[in-house]
Amino acid sequence: MSRQTFILIVVIYGFLLGLSMTILPDEAVKFFGGEPKNITEVNLMRFFGFLHLGFNFTGLTIRKSNDSKVVKAYLLGLAIVLFGSLGSAIYAVYGLNIPIHNTAAFDWSLWGVLGLVSLYFWNQES
Repeated sequence: MSRQTFILIVVIYGFLLGLSMTILPDEAVKFFGGEPKNITEVNLMRFFGFLHLGFNFTGLTIRKSNDSKVVKAYLLGLAIVLFGSLGSAIYAVYGLNIPIHNTAAFDWSLWGVLGLVSLYFWNQES
């Protein structure tokens, strides 16, 4: 798989996640065990959705770039987001006893694999 293909896959996944959090924040809050009637949780979900959309728009615009510094910065930022999200989710479940959601094992595995591949491509950039 090429770096460009990897970034495209991550961007598509990120856009789907970001759009669902932005357009259907009540459902996203409910999916993750929150209270859809809590306006603070709903607005935080929408906020994180826009963050996803912005970060993945950046990925879409730089994925074919020949500027190694730009690509390396994006890939390292992606790895930080993925591993940070993974660590935060694991801590929430096992450290804070927040109920685990149905797709946690899949999500956590995906974040870990994507984080490792991000670091692989980051290391491959000259």
